[in-house]
Amino acid sequence: MNDDSFETDLRVVLSEGSGGDVPERLRASVARAPERVGSRRLGSWRVFRGPAAAIAAVTSAIVVVAIIFGAIFLRSNGTTAGRTEPPPASARPIGIGIVNATGLRLSLVVNGTVIETLAPHAVDKAIGMNALPPLPWVVEVRMSSGRVLATMTVPLVGDGTQPGSWAAGADLSCGQLYLWTGAQEPIWPAPGSGSPGDCLP
Repeated sequence: MNDDSFETDLRVVLSEGSGGDVPERLRASVARAPERVGSRRLGSWRVFRGPAAAIAAVTSAIVVVAIIFGAIFLRSNGTTAGRTEPPPASARPIGIGIVNATGLRLSLVVNGTVIETLAPHAVDKAIGMNALPPLPWVVEVRMSSGRVLATMTVPLVGDGTQPGSWAAGADLSCGQLYLWTGAQEPIWPAPGSGSPGDCLP
């Protein structure tokens, strides 16, 4: 069926037996149909009907859905306009934790580099892997004089993104020192009393 026969048949339906049941807006739309069809035929785009219209509608819907899901995927992965957001600090692997429960000022040294200096009774349980050199490590806790109070060796395990579980410590007469790797602090034994003079430089 072509456009002209379709419009003629539709007018017949509207004129026969419909009476006042057909809204005036629909009658006016049918009356203007030839003008609209004619103007579209003369325009720069083609009017599709039947299967072609269905295919065009489905294609448009697929494109819209793809754009929406693409935007959701980029947002969920923290990527917008070619920029990747860094993961939150809580998601970064923890390398080392340290508790300085002494009255001394101590330095955490990894592979010969001072990573952090801790005041007396200071705690840092979340030193990230991004703040540390690549594995393997030689980890030391030193006094200001350079004297080593505790040390541990951490080997390279797997791809080097996690340090594994290692621990070291020292019982001093001026308090305790605890040192470990990873996010989970070990359960420490009861502290000892240390030895006289063990807190001297």
